[in-house]
Amino acid sequence: MKRSEFYGMALKNIGLPATIQRAASLRFGSGPMKLTSKYLRHPVYARRQSSDLLVFDQILVEREYSCLDHIRDARSIMDLGANCGFSSAYFLSRYRDARLVSVEPDSGNFAMLTQNTRPFGDRILRLEGAVWGENTRLNFDEDTTAQGVEWGRQTRAAEDVSTAGVQAWDIPTLMDMAGFDEVDILKIDVEGAEANVFTAPDLSWLDRVKNIVIEIHGAECDRIFRAAIAHRDYALSRCSELLVCTSR
Repeated sequence: MKRSEFYGMALKNIGLPATIQRAASLRFGSGPMKLTSKYLRHPVYARRQSSDLLVFDQILVEREYSCLDHIRDARSIMDLGANCGFSSAYFLSRYRDARLVSVEPDSGNFAMLTQNTRPFGDRILRLEGAVWGENTRLNFDEDTTAQGVEWGRQTRAAEDVSTAGVQAWDIPTLMDMAGFDEVDILKIDVEGAEANVFTAPDLSWLDRVKNIVIEIHGAECDRIFRAAIAHRDYALSRCSELLVCTSR
């Protein structure tokens, strides 16, 4: 995308003050960048020399989740793979009556998530961990732990769960922890772990999920996910990298 196109999109989607603030924050200072948007009720912060600004631009400038604009009211939201918290802040800002459970395994991302969603008080349950097909413990894939790729952290099954560093939960357990009988929006961006989530023996929890927005990583993950929802009454649509499933 050309610079002029990007800034035109920024002016349209986050507004002039936020666009100026984004440019100034990027150019000046040494600490976390303060960012605002007309779609956020509160400012958020991004780490320098990280992927945080790329995530902000995806969600707020390019409006990655505009594919959910048809959902006028949501009371229960799950943000699985929440990264530094921009998506959680966006959903909580857009749906003023919603409660949200936010799951993120990386400690650095989780610290930023906590900072960026603190103004929402008890509307959010933050969990430092991962989503999986069962309750277990996982390890990080070391190939994804470098600086600058914070948006691509991957977890993998552990040979010895007693020494594994990442707590993981299945979706029914997360729903119980959040107190959700049903889920209005299930957002999943878990860097390939969706393959394990959707091959769990019991997927009956899908019958309690109204809308899914998921980034699928690879052909095998796509096959697994589509098989899991094949006999459920979802209308499917594509929005850039995202697959959207809306109950009919």
